Amino acid sequence: MRPAPQGLDQAPSSVPAHANPPSGWPLARLEELVSPHIGYWGADEPNENTKPVLVLGVGNVTNEGNLDLAGATTRHLTPREFDGIAEEGDLLVVKSSGSAASIRSGKAAICAPDLAGKIACSNFMIRLTVDREKADPFLLWLLLNSPAARKFIRGIVGASTYPNIKWCDYRNFALPLPPLLDQSRMAKQLRQQLAAASEARAAM
Repeated sequence: MRPAPQGLDQAPSSVPAHANPPSGWPLARLEELVSPHIGYWGADEPNENTKPVLVLGVGNVTNEGNLDLAGATTRHLTPREFDGIAEEGDLLVVKSSGSAASIRSGKAAICAPDLAGKIACSNFMIRLTVDREKADPFLLWLLLNSPAARKFIRGIVGASTYPNIKWCDYRNFALPLPPLLDQSRMAKQLRQQLAAASEARAAM
């Protein structure tokens, strides 16, 4: 995993109960599974070296861990800032949001294939690239929005007036993971269940 950059509460409401893994699986720390990248705000105007992308703010990640692009701003990133641009399967984590009474820091979205290279994290977020030889991005997304993750976040931000996640703390989040083939099987089943739940809600 690359060195940490400087500077990083609600679970998806439709996540099936067994998305929270049982005990007995080997524990892995988050820093063993992902590489962190800081976000950037970019420039108002383009120049010959910049790339236009939608830069996400904390409000573009819902409390359920979904992306809502409403209000996202097209900004122009320099090559030095391309590190904030998300690719398919990247996890986009809010590092600073909410209050001591309502912690929103830690909510995480996942970059869908159709948004790859088109969205980027602002400086209030962190992009995590997943080591796919160790973890399934979809399953890891669910786990980062789980009650266990929310409890961990509450523990590391304490009673701060402005909850802010620091990578030096967040990287230590430990989660039980089965072998990769089992992760992929579980992720496929969970995708199907979440899609069915979404269709059922839309039909109501």
